[in-house]
Amino acid sequence: MTLRIVKSSGGSIKVSLIECPACGADLSGRKKPSAHLLTEHVPEDFGLSAPGRRVVADGGER
Repeated sequence: MTLRIVKSSGGSIKVSLIECPACGADLSGRKKPSAHLLTEHVPEDFGLSAPGRRVVADGGER
């Protein structure tokens, strides 16, 4: 995952996601990188369970 960290002179820190951790797409020119994550990927792309389905560590379901 590639992040850009910008520190302002006032001490605030802004962290921006500039590369998609799932597919490597360039997100640096997008106003809302989260839109790419929501429209192009599903939870399983990030090692998460689908909504309404819980998978336990041994691979079984609860």
